[in-house]
Amino acid sequence: GAQATASHTASIAGDYAVTRELAEAAGVLVADTLEDFEDLTRLAVLLRGKRVDAWGLGAVSNAGFECVGVADNLGRFALASFAPETRERLAAVLAGRRLTGIVDVHNPLDVTPILDDAGYEEAVRAILDDPAVAVGLVGCVPLTPALSTLAPGTGHREDCARPDAVAGRLARVFAESPKAWVVVVDAGPLYDPLARDLAAHGLPVFRTVDRALRSLERYCGWRRHLLAQ
Repeated sequence: GAQATASHTASIAGDYAVTRELAEAAGVLVADTLEDFEDLTRLAVLLRGKRVDAWGLGAVSNAGFECVGVADNLGRFALASFAPETRERLAAVLAGRRLTGIVDVHNPLDVTPILDDAGYEEAVRAILDDPAVAVGLVGCVPLTPALSTLAPGTGHREDCARPDAVAGRLARVFAESPKAWVVVVDAGPLYDPLARDLAAHGLPVFRTVDRALRSLERYCGWRRHLLAQ
């Protein structure tokens, strides 16, 4: 790479590591790859008006593997300990869907594929309202009949663009919450309309939880560095 860019003006600046340190110290958000550049640019635009006060993370998903993925990719994040009021709200959400005894209230919260659209909204609101949660991650593996996640078509009555579907509900939460959070839609092309609908409402959408957390951590670190200056 250095040889290929030898004629570029930046090549005379010196060692890459030194240049990167100077750039980051000056408040530059540095991307390692083109994918990172796209992800970080999207976060910088969509989360610019959101708060990033601390490293406390609140996460929810309807798939156990995503909850494990969150715990395995925390980086500088720390899983927030839910307050008693939050635990009560989440317990009520689970009880209303007969999930008590199947799901324990903890962080990350695994709501299973049984939770419906309204329950998703209630759970996300409760987590984001928790005082220990500074940043959020919402995983939605859409392969479940409990959620309206498909575009209109034959053989089903789902419509992911309906206002009462999970996408519309999450969009309202995003508009109303002052905290920074992202959503993950880990599924194939059949659920691209869901991802596009969420993105059209201004939500930062990722397709895998590890990529989402990696980019969110970099972004939050940059924001907190700027606040400390």
